[in-house]
Amino acid sequence: EVAMLGSGSAARSLFSGFVHLEVIQDQLKCATILEAEEWPLNVIVCVTSTNQKIISSRRGMEISRKTSPMYHDWVSNHQKDMELALQAITAKNFDQLGKIAEQNCLKMHHVMKTSQPPIDYWNPATSTCVENVKVMQGKGMPVFFTIDAGPQVKIICEPDACKDVVSLMEKVSGVQSIIESSLGKGARIIHE
Repeated sequence: EVAMLGSGSAARSLFSGFVHLEVIQDQLKCATILEAEEWPLNVIVCVTSTNQKIISSRRGMEISRKTSPMYHDWVSNHQKDMELALQAITAKNFDQLGKIAEQNCLKMHHVMKTSQPPIDYWNPATSTCVENVKVMQGKGMPVFFTIDAGPQVKIICEPDACKDVVSLMEKVSGVQSIIESSLGKGARIIHE
């Protein structure tokens, strides 16, 4: 609950691997559903801007809730999307997880773009990164994208594809830096 004061999803970072965060009857529930070692995937973050957002995520979501005609449909379909994602993770079904993650991400950004005033966090580099992921998918590479309320593109891939993904994304004009990571190990005390 303290972690969520900074970000609604920050509590996920306290746990390892694939983490499910939900609120049930005003009670926060957050737990690992699959450890990182059980299904190792890589996360590549394409940083396309280091500028502060003009509209914060929290404020943007409130604007969307009040003004977007698409908001209700997005929220009402959330549980179905979550169930599909959980099934994909449990089955280690990369294609299914990628499909639902991309669809949910694009729905969220569509909600923001149909708000008044419209909220569009994407920049040209964001769009190019997404296009490159689609090209890689067309070539059969195990890769998909997701984008939070901001311009940074998070690319999830199988470890063997990581080098090729980074190589392609380094060539995208406007990508300021690339962060490579595996799935997190959760909060822990380390002794250095």
